[in-house]
Amino acid sequence: MTQTKRRVVKTTGSGAFAGLIIGGSIGLLFGPGGVILGGLIGAILGDEYEKKQLEEEQHNPH
Repeated sequence: MTQTKRRVVKTTGSGAFAGLIIGGSIGLLFGPGGVILGGLIGAILGDEYEKKQLEEEQHNPH
């Protein structure tokens, strides 16, 4: 059995917040349900984007 090391990446929340705002704004086109769903999806995607950016910075420091 092999063990893999996983690094913990702590985000600031700014990616999730930006995704929430952008997703909610796009969701305005579809009414209240669209705002909620768009905000949730945007927050999840924004947080994942921020995590990937931080992981890349850890692997490739300037």
